[in-house]
Amino acid sequence: MSTHISSTRRLPRTRSRGLYYFDLVWIAALLIVVAGWLLRITRPHVSWNTRELAAAIAFAAALAGLLAVRPTAYTQRGPWIVLVFAAIALASTALIFWPLDVAAAFIACGVMSAALLVGLVLRSKPLHEPLERLDLFKLMALAASVGASAVLAELMLRVGIGAFSLEMQQVLQADPRNYGVAHPYIGHLQKPDATIVISGRDFSASHHTDRNGFRNPWPWPSQAGVVVVGDSVTFGYGVSDDEAWPAILAAGLTPERVINLGLIGAGPQQYARVYETFGAGLRPKLVIVGFLAGNDFWDADAFDNWIKSGTGGNYMVWRDFGRPPQPSVSLGDPLGSLDNLFRSHVSPLVHRSSIYNLLRGVRQVVESRQSLVYRFPDGHQIQLSPAALVDKAVAAQSGQREFQLASDALVRLSALAAQSNGRLLVVLQPGKEEVYLPLLGEQPADTHRALRDALGAAGIEYLDLTPAFRQRAANGARLFFEVDGHPNAAGYALIGELVLAHVREHRKRYGLAD
Repeated sequence: MSTHISSTRRLPRTRSRGLYYFDLVWIAALLIVVAGWLLRITRPHVSWNTRELAAAIAFAAALAGLLAVRPTAYTQRGPWIVLVFAAIALASTALIFWPLDVAAAFIACGVMSAALLVGLVLRSKPLHEPLERLDLFKLMALAASVGASAVLAELMLRVGIGAFSLEMQQVLQADPRNYGVAHPYIGHLQKPDATIVISGRDFSASHHTDRNGFRNPWPWPSQAGVVVVGDSVTFGYGVSDDEAWPAILAAGLTPERVINLGLIGAGPQQYARVYETFGAGLRPKLVIVGFLAGNDFWDADAFDNWIKSGTGGNYMVWRDFGRPPQPSVSLGDPLGSLDNLFRSHVSPLVHRSSIYNLLRGVRQVVESRQSLVYRFPDGHQIQLSPAALVDKAVAAQSGQREFQLASDALVRLSALAAQSNGRLLVVLQPGKEEVYLPLLGEQPADTHRALRDALGAAGIEYLDLTPAFRQRAANGARLFFEVDGHPNAAGYALIGELVLAHVREHRKRYGLAD
């Protein structure tokens, strides 16, 4: 009887003797990598490339090699096998999570690094042996040194921010508090009576807003002949106040007043809501919509999701900093629950970190180097992203949810304009890929084709600027910034020139003064 009891007590020790603390580490590493794979599968717009597949295969090979020599790897005096596995596991995590989201990659690599460091400290210790004081001291010292290093790096980035370029300074200082003000119906507005300085690799501009948060001389008139709505291209992102295309239009249409209601980051539903809130009372004879297929369909989907979320607050903060509705946990959808909790609690904190923002800036640099480059005879260049255009072209197809949301918003905006006997003109603005890829022998998708058909069927007038942009580009004109996707001063001038010529030609039909 006593012998039987003794063997029963030894059994757990016998079974656990073959396990080491580092076994928990490689299991955690495997779970992190698998989670990255599953998250990518649930986001079909994120495509795989050869490098990422190679990283996943390398991780599988490294794990198989580690398991083949487990006891030897854990007890080596010089733990080179474990170090090789750790390096490959960390690199694979970064490459798999990187295309999903910088914050997700930041957190995944942080968790992976912490697990690997703990595993390196305890690698030769069997799991059945309790932790000793020396082990605890090593772990506490490791945690303290890592924490101190992170805090020091954060402080150095904040204190030494002046050593970076203006473009990188903006990236490092990205903060939800700089994303305008919340609006319960529109979602967000630019900060009123403010000066917004925007810088890129090849531009720097000051944007001045009026008392309503738009880009107009103050005070507004009681009535305006033309009201323009749109996103950052309509606002005039990246150029001075008088170089925005609605300002060029206003200069050529005097004595008619032109009010620019362009809103950075807005989508089609917001165009209608902005006009309804700020423009309808001006009783314009012509309402012009600056529509950019490159992101307006995506913005339509994002804004609709914000409305359905019931979150409220600042839409732009929700969109860029990840704030879903009420965080919830569902056993039936563990990945969705994990993603929800991450976006509601972890992501907003990470986005405020200068270390995270530095990584985001590095990602932008890496992605820009992977782009196609169109070079001008004078040595200047423009970076193009064909892959991004392909992804955006999917949403621009008739029958897609994003397409329907955008076209419905334009129809509603047309009805709002008609309430004051006004007419609607949709200006279809091309992106840089649509303009310059043909000069490299590429044939980009026509992202406006389905929308042109829908507008024609609804009886809504449109002006497609793509042919004129391509012609001007073929003649050697630089119409966009090198890296940033917005038009440069010459591009905005061309938009203003084309829209002004069209409005002048049809001003009697629009009821505008000669």
